[in-house]
Amino acid sequence: MRLVILWGFAFALAVTASYALFGPRLIDIMTASQDVRNSARDYMWLVVLAPVLGVFAFAYDGIFIGATWARDMRT
Repeated sequence: MRLVILWGFAFALAVTASYALFGPRLIDIMTASQDVRNSARDYMWLVVLAPVLGVFAFAYDGIFIGATWARDMRT
């Protein structure tokens, strides 16, 4: 579990840094509407924080689903 969480945090920090550095450019690529761009930039801080805040949720989901549904996943 420690290894999963450690790798999860490492990947989440990389994604967070990417969103923080390239977020406005990604928004510009996704839409041409200035109103949508402005609204998206207002909520960009949530997008930047989401990967780091979600590490435990995704890690434990994977661990417990793998532990309890191993037979179903195998077949």
